[in-house]
Amino acid sequence: MRIALVVHHFPPQHFGGVGTYTQNLAGLLASKGHEVTVITGDYGIGGPEKKPPYKVIRLKTANVPPRALWFQLKHRKRILELAKGMDIVNIQSPSFVFHNKLRNAVVTFHTSQKQQLRQFLKVPLKYWTLKEICYSLLEFPLYNMLIRKDARADNKISVGSSLAECLKKDYGASNLEIIQTGIAQKKIGLSMLLRRVLPKKRKTRVFFAGRLYYSKGVTLFLDAMRILEQQGYELESEVYGDGPLRKRVLASKARFHGFVEHEQLLKAIQCADICVIPSMYEAFSILFMEIMNLGKPLIALDKDFSKEMVRHGYDGLLVKPDAKSIARATAQVMSYPELRKRLGANARNTVRRKFSQEIMAERYIRYYEKIKK
Repeated sequence: MRIALVVHHFPPQHFGGVGTYTQNLAGLLASKGHEVTVITGDYGIGGPEKKPPYKVIRLKTANVPPRALWFQLKHRKRILELAKGMDIVNIQSPSFVFHNKLRNAVVTFHTSQKQQLRQFLKVPLKYWTLKEICYSLLEFPLYNMLIRKDARADNKISVGSSLAECLKKDYGASNLEIIQTGIAQKKIGLSMLLRRVLPKKRKTRVFFAGRLYYSKGVTLFLDAMRILEQQGYELESEVYGDGPLRKRVLASKARFHGFVEHEQLLKAIQCADICVIPSMYEAFSILFMEIMNLGKPLIALDKDFSKEMVRHGYDGLLVKPDAKSIARATAQVMSYPELRKRLGANARNTVRRKFSQEIMAERYIRYYEKIKK
């Protein structure tokens, strides 16, 4: 099949998980022999691009939010031209300009704007940033209207079951195909194997990654680590990511690494002993999958989206959204090495059984073929 994937940002010029998701999907479809073209924005940022097994067409777009809007409005005609002759055109929501113009269009949903707003409104005022204010006053009404239109598209994919429920409740979306993210099995590095065989007496490394916003749980992470330090636990807390709460991270005892490329992030996960990701809302977390895929114990909040990926006590720990609960769970994993090993091994098996790229590819191709007919 000839498949076009339309997304407003794409690695290395990307701003979040939608770009990474689309990159994984493009590589996966190309590996199955399909002719894939990615149509995306060119923001003049990011590092050098590697030559992928698919075609990437970049269209110059202003690097100013809301990027999805500027990308689609400016390049509407060009994108429709590029879509001609394609068997499938898979657009990452919001896709307001296209789905009603193309018979073979598919809209993939990555979030519910109403659910995001509900989370933003829970942020204490002292953590509100210009982004939250602009989002609530400008971007939310705009994107909310656009996603409401997308919900009426004929062919729709949700990247997770909990997201599908939100879309049904918030926008009346029906006939949603649920295709969860799949990732490739990663080999555990030699250095990691040596650390397991020849363990050294050292501090426990506790890992956090995410944009440094309140909703991503960075303040909960830092408060939990401070509790553990006060209780006398020997640990090294590592923070990857950047954002408005950077000063809070720098004022803590955590080691701040900022934003790093994907391969560096995977190496950091491999070197970690415990991963604590207390995000308050995700549609479907690729980071969770990467952590579990590398056999690391994961501690996350007890939310519907987390339960879709993690079974408490089996392949991770799900806790209440407060620093004391996170600290208690982290201390439990630190104190019992066998628990740490069991959670990590089960997590790796869960990814292999439920979230492999083969499963994702099979579901996507089957859905595309149904539309093409």
